[in-house]
Amino acid sequence: MLNKRIVVLGAGVSGLTTATLLLQQEKAIKVHIVAKHFPGDLSGEYTSPWAGAHWRSHAAKDEIREQEKPINIFGKLLIHHILES
Repeated sequence: MLNKRIVVLGAGVSGLTTATLLLQQEKAIKVHIVAKHFPGDLSGEYTSPWAGAHWRSHAAKDEIREQEKPINIFGKLLIHHILES
């Protein structure tokens, strides 16, 4: 069996979301998060407690489905989190 390992740089909104999605898609991988700060850190260098990730679609105006993909992904993660809590 092939061991799959992925390193995610950063533990902000984007890094943690990436790690979560990778683990949900492929159960046989190991995800390692490398970061200077993690959730709960209140350092001024760690922006996620204050700013969070910012994302903008680069899809054309008529590509509605492409524009909605991130909203659907974050919505599914939120629902999963609520049901697991």
